[in-house]
Amino acid sequence: MRSTILTVLSLFWAVVLAPTGGRFLALLSGANEESELIRKLYDWSEFWVEPFFRMSGLQNKAVTNTGGVSSLPR
Repeated sequence: MRSTILTVLSLFWAVVLAPTGGRFLALLSGANEESELIRKLYDWSEFWVEPFFRMSGLQNKAVTNTGGVSSLPR
């Protein structure tokens, strides 16, 4: 009985981590957000990452390209 419960919990954890990890890799690699696969990945993982963005005041988007120009005054 114990091994069955651990197996079910492990499968649940894998289902949570797969889209969340995929989202991280997609954002890290700068994946095309217009792709249907990437949009579905973001939709599936939104539930699991949204509380962390609200908690720390972060925005749920990739960093835009600044062209390498610093905005600091000289």
